[in-house]
Amino acid sequence: TPMKSLKLSSCLALAGRLIPSCGFAPEIRSTFMQVGAFDGRRKVLATTRPPPLQSSIGDACGIEYEEPVFRPPAEWRSLILQVTIGCSWNRCTFCEMYQDKKFRARPLGDIVDELDRVVEGGGAPYVRDVFLADGDAMTLPTGRIVEVLDAIREKLPRVRRVSSYCLPRNLRGKSVEDLRALRERGLSLVYVGCE
Repeated sequence: TPMKSLKLSSCLALAGRLIPSCGFAPEIRSTFMQVGAFDGRRKVLATTRPPPLQSSIGDACGIEYEEPVFRPPAEWRSLILQVTIGCSWNRCTFCEMYQDKKFRARPLGDIVDELDRVVEGGGAPYVRDVFLADGDAMTLPTGRIVEVLDAIREKLPRVRRVSSYCLPRNLRGKSVEDLRALRERGLSLVYVGCE
């Protein structure tokens, strides 16, 4: 009903206004802010496009993401680290997330440079979780993922969890020893898709 959508949109606008570092992608947060805002009396005010805000530690530390960037809702506080661009499968009839991106692995040096930006930008003490983006970091060879995880451990010693999207076929392509090595280096959660 209109009343319910008004309440929901107002709550989302309030969340975006009060918690600017809530981790929403900039385009999503801007959409929420355009809906309206509370004035304390539950009256929706006129909408305006807010000035750009840093939506994550990565943004604040100067990481330049190849947009659009997607992450699971549970990763809203995570440092997003694009180790791949796009999705290695990218043929799902139900998904349009990476249609405009050609899949490729990012060079390890670029990933390490981004970790250095977080450290130099003062963000390292605040990073507890890292999400390996884009669509499926697990498609990378185990050795490359180990190098990324080792760099995360070295540069961001307070990280408690690293996660990634994962296609079932790429998970199946890893041996038990591979998975154990990844887990020992900090990869503790994979979001397995239904592709």
